[in-house]
Amino acid sequence: MKKINSFFLFACAMLVLASCKKNIDNTGTGEFAPIAYLPTVITTDISSVNSNSARTGGMVLDSGNVLITGRGVVYGRDHNPTLADTVVPAVANTLSFTALLSNLDENVTYFVRAYVTNDAGTTYGNEISFRTHVVAGELYKGGIVFFINNRGDHGYIVAPNDLPDTFQWGCNGMPIPGIDTGAVGDGKSNSDTVAQLCSGSAASACENLNLNLYDDWFLPSISELNLLYEQRRVVANLFKGKYWSSTSIDSTHAYYEDFANGTPFTVSRDAFAKVRPIRYF
Repeated sequence: MKKINSFFLFACAMLVLASCKKNIDNTGTGEFAPIAYLPTVITTDISSVNSNSARTGGMVLDSGNVLITGRGVVYGRDHNPTLADTVVPAVANTLSFTALLSNLDENVTYFVRAYVTNDAGTTYGNEISFRTHVVAGELYKGGIVFFINNRGDHGYIVAPNDLPDTFQWGCNGMPIPGIDTGAVGDGKSNSDTVAQLCSGSAASACENLNLNLYDDWFLPSISELNLLYEQRRVVANLFKGKYWSSTSIDSTHAYYEDFANGTPFTVSRDAFAKVRPIRYF
């Protein structure tokens, strides 16, 4: 009877051991497989934000004792985004990774979290939020942004290139009321007025321009032209020479600015100078 009981206990013990081995020996080598637990990740800071994109990423602090099977970032317009929201997988299988968020909507707040997945499940990092906005130097709505107001919702865009050749200001000797104002914000009205009266002028060349699906270009006022000069480092292909403004001090003289040194001058309307159209946004 004791032999039977001993044999029964031994058989049970072997079954238990076999069962345990089957659960942990998933490689068929007889070695113990590591026990997975949830990984740990943090979300890295947002950078390079503009009107439709931003860059972020994450850093894996603990892989959870097993290989990582997925990593990247998730984002959306609501708090605590998950894999059910927009997912940007990491390109590199490294502990530290980056991700580009693209095709975003303008002036929208987004919430972002890094994620990492292993056999135990998915863990999310800390949440970071940011708001898309236009930045100087960005290609945007037909040209290059060179000025943004303090609220960040309006500003000026300059055409990517000068108009071909040089132009006369035009209408030399013709009094044109109301175009002697050279403040920021006066360029559009000045340019519209001159273009209606002076065909072939620098202003009419801007007004007739249809570029990159936009047809509301105009010749900047002298103050708007100076803003462009101040932002010359973020605007490509600016000529180090003379550009016309839409500001005229009398019936025979108008302002241009020398982009070699940022100095405004008044010269005869019959003089020739370069033209770089701008537009509002």
